[in-house]
Amino acid sequence: MEDQNQLSTPFVNKGDLLPVGANKRTRILRVVCNEREKELLFAKARAAGLSLSAFLRGAAMDCKVVMKNQLPPEVLLLTTRIAGCASSLNQLAKFNNQHIQFTPDEIISLFTMIEELRQVSNEIKNYLR
Repeated sequence: MEDQNQLSTPFVNKGDLLPVGANKRTRILRVVCNEREKELLFAKARAAGLSLSAFLRGAAMDCKVVMKNQLPPEVLLLTTRIAGCASSLNQLAKFNNQHIQFTPDEIISLFTMIEELRQVSNEIKNYLR
């Protein structure tokens, strides 16, 4: 009878997840890092009793990926609203700099934009809490 701690299928090395010949790894990746990062990667792999390849595969497969530049839709909507207000305020500032008298409708529009910016600001604060 086989020892319960031993597997019936041989593995390439201690860290490999697949039996010999099951799905042979033939692709080579190139990783760019600085000297300190290289030493740290090798040290961590050695401490885990794994080859560098097995360590990196395991780390990549088990880690949770956080998308760096992907913003939630709510944030994108707020950004669009802020950009629209900024564009309108810029036009009003241009009129003001040209000494053009604001009409009552433009003044109302200005106060509406100010209020919308306050609302957006509050939404951002609430989102970040």
